[in-house]
Amino acid sequence: APTGFKNLNTANLPAPTVKDPSKYFQTVIYTGDTNNNRNITGFQDAAGNNITPDLVWIKGRSNATSHYLQDVVRGFGGSKELMTDGTQAEGSQGTGNGYIGGVVAGGFTAVDGGTNDVYVNENGRTYVAWMWKAGGSAGSNSNGSITSSVSVADHGGFSIGTFTAGSNGAITIGHGLSRAPDIVIVKDTSATGQWWTYLGPEGAGKYVALNSDGASASSTAVWNNTAPTSSVFSTQDNGAWLTAGNDHVFYAFAKTPGLIGIGSYTGN
Repeated sequence: APTGFKNLNTANLPAPTVKDPSKYFQTVIYTGDTNNNRNITGFQDAAGNNITPDLVWIKGRSNATSHYLQDVVRGFGGSKELMTDGTQAEGSQGTGNGYIGGVVAGGFTAVDGGTNDVYVNENGRTYVAWMWKAGGSAGSNSNGSITSSVSVADHGGFSIGTFTAGSNGAITIGHGLSRAPDIVIVKDTSATGQWWTYLGPEGAGKYVALNSDGASASSTAVWNNTAPTSSVFSTQDNGAWLTAGNDHVFYAFAKTPGLIGIGSYTGN
């Protein structure tokens, strides 16, 4: 190997922080069965133990449907869904389309939405569910200038949090991770608004709207032109993108050997 580099073999790779990634993330595919409330399971670790998820993200595979998600911090039920491919507020789709009634050991409960149960359990349609394990019920985090409620995975690389926006200009929000995140996704749950997304490789002067197919855009306000630290991420609580008094949710990810890798590349 050239000077300053190591031979490519597993002995020279960093020791994984997470040795069993199946304890923290799982993908399950299933076929819908309308008119029945049912448990969708399959989230198990390598030893076969059932894991109770804290974030469930569902997408129809055989039909055009929105990306549908619910989490433990905001709660599960018919008024808690969010759609990442749209800008709608929390719960805007109603219960007639079916919903996640709650989580169980190994998965979640798909609640029947009648004849139009399109998002989670329409009869004969195929679905994929991505499930993440965080830290269960949220705790209060006062590391930032605005207090957040956060559920953090024990490996320190994934968290789910909520906070209420004020009108104080530049602010910081505690993310709960044990290191600086490279991905932070924020959504106003009280009103229509974009899914503002921070990407470490892009830097704090840019953002991506998760609900859009547009390129990354420049802004010194969205992340206050400040990269996240090991305890907080920064933004501007000035009405330009956060609405005073509105509730917001965020999902934060940090590099975690053996589980979470974050990077960028240039196509050729």
